[in-house]
Amino acid sequence: MRVFRFIFRVLPTVILSLIMAIAVWVTAVTASDPNQERVYPRPVPIEIIGQDSGLVITGQLPEQVNLTLSAPNSVWNRLLREQTPIRAILDLSGLEAGLHRVNVQIQIGVRPIEIVTCTPCTLNVTLEAIASRTMPVRLLRVGEVAIGFEVDAPYLSQTSAAITGPESLVRQVREVRAELNISQANSTISRSIDPVSYTHLTLPTIYSV
Repeated sequence: MRVFRFIFRVLPTVILSLIMAIAVWVTAVTASDPNQERVYPRPVPIEIIGQDSGLVITGQLPEQVNLTLSAPNSVWNRLLREQTPIRAILDLSGLEAGLHRVNVQIQIGVRPIEIVTCTPCTLNVTLEAIASRTMPVRLLRVGEVAIGFEVDAPYLSQTSAAITGPESLVRQVREVRAELNISQANSTISRSIDPVSYTHLTLPTIYSV
């Protein structure tokens, strides 16, 4: 019993002494290597991971984030001199088609460090299913051949094109055109033409062939 009484009597003193020792140590470390809050001088590119191969991101997303960090001077020196990698990750794992609000995950390969601000920290990401359809290509002749020459009906070696992209845009395509410019031509023309897809509003849209 005397031992327990002794322990209970001195325990508060021991705990207080330990707390004071830790406080003194922290103060000494902070004084010799103070924290500084700074803007990280290099924008960090956003890495997209986990995106379903059957989905595509529609709309514009920022390509990088800007960071304000708080860290001891020694850590700042390592960040800037050794170029310790900082990663900004946008993880789309498990996300289906639709609008999602996704946090940007910041990974820094040195400690201790605190992320004060991250701009932008959260992104609105719209995912849409990839669709594909095959459509005939309409050949349009533009201009006139040189004087004294005649032109036969032009023809395409490939009369259809596969359109691939976000489902909502692919559905809007009404026509695929290929324009052949024969202005002042005076010999046989064999030319590679990039087709362009048009919606019902006659505006060019995304396509691939």
